[in-house]
Amino acid sequence: MEHNLFKSRTFEEGKHSVTGDCNGLSMATRWELETPIFAREINKHIGKEVFTVLDYGTGVGRIAKELMKLNEKITVIGVDDSSDQLKQAKEYINHNRFLPMLPHELGQTVDLCYCIYVLQHVPAVELRGVLQRIHHFLKDCGIFIYGSSDYRMAIRFDGKGFHDDRYLGVNIQEEISRAQRYPDQ
Repeated sequence: MEHNLFKSRTFEEGKHSVTGDCNGLSMATRWELETPIFAREINKHIGKEVFTVLDYGTGVGRIAKELMKLNEKITVIGVDDSSDQLKQAKEYINHNRFLPMLPHELGQTVDLCYCIYVLQHVPAVELRGVLQRIHHFLKDCGIFIYGSSDYRMAIRFDGKGFHDDRYLGVNIQEEISRAQRYPDQ
């Protein structure tokens, strides 16, 4: 079943879909203030050697671009389900150290993976599979960083935005812990 969220026709629509107005802050304010903070915090976990970083749910590439400005030794693989947003990310970042791809195209291990405001949108039935994929491609001593909403905002397929599906018993932190304990289940 298809949904139309995160299928922006323009870069400006893409910015709004990944960083909309929230908690009284406008999209522009969030883009301007949050982006460098996330990039700096992620960069603190990157060593001095060459690193491969996975931006899982890259959207239009806002954090990847900022992170690549901070650290010239990294390559960022930007994974997203939306080919529209991957195209916009490629154009926005415009660098050969950014490798956009769909989730099923991922085929190499990475040193670090980050998911910022992504996991709360993954449908409950797909969450374990996504976490298993991420864990599978993290190197043995790889680092996983995620930032998530306190609420589940799973995509609705009836065109009405998001749905809080916590009544299904979905707990992102528990699922991440489970993926670390049982990576192949």
